[in-house]
Amino acid sequence: MPFVPVDAEWVKAGMPVEMPPSLALTLPLPFGLSQLPRRKPLVFLIRDGDHNWRTHDPEGSVREIDIMGWLFSYVKPQGRIMLFSSPLRRAINTSLGLFSAVFTTNPDARLRLLPYACEIVTGAIADVGSPRKVLEQQYGNKINAESLGEEWFKEERIAKATLQNSFWRAREVRRFLRDVPPEIDAVVLVSHSAFLKYLTDNDPSTDWDAHELRVYTFRDTESASQEARLEEHPASLAIRRTLQERLAGQRRRATEETIRRLQDGQLHFQFQ
Repeated sequence: MPFVPVDAEWVKAGMPVEMPPSLALTLPLPFGLSQLPRRKPLVFLIRDGDHNWRTHDPEGSVREIDIMGWLFSYVKPQGRIMLFSSPLRRAINTSLGLFSAVFTTNPDARLRLLPYACEIVTGAIADVGSPRKVLEQQYGNKINAESLGEEWFKEERIAKATLQNSFWRAREVRRFLRDVPPEIDAVVLVSHSAFLKYLTDNDPSTDWDAHELRVYTFRDTESASQEARLEEHPASLAIRRTLQERLAGQRRRATEETIRRLQDGQLHFQFQ
């Protein structure tokens, strides 16, 4: 099964695309990558597809969930996996939509909510969560909310978005994911752009794109350390770079076409 990265043109077409050999990535059992990770578990990190909401803890967009479902009809972690999500509803809904087949075929499956994996709260009302009771009433037995306090979003480490708190939360989530039971082959976490930067030690000024999937392993030297740092799998990084180059080329060609149409008088701007 090939690893098919998200491409806006492919998503619009709504169908699989023949992958060139340079991008195709075989997904053998048990880890879903062409070489085994240095340390279990393999970590799939996914950013939800929503942003710029102006309402409290929004549900998210069905369109984004459809896109995520499309992506994961081609990219599936193999072996025994555990599913985790930020407790914000747009992440929960993305997770449930993405893995709908899991919950349909396995009534005992649960999506575990991790309070420290929520977005970095910098004043946006959309990044303030809902009480545990509200989430349990809405999602029922599809979620496992045992890690949440009733008003988890008011905890100081979450409510105050200092650098110290943000790095502390990221470290706690990494350690939690690293220390899942040894029989687990992969963990999947759906979270948010700003938090994922801290989780993966990215430059906080670099964005995770909507719907973006990256694959990580724990560093050998961090297998028993307090920080439990991650490193991106080389295949994941190579595919991202190739896609970025391809998209940059598409944007350049679109700009050149726009300039040509302006010069030919086929396109006009109206100023008010």
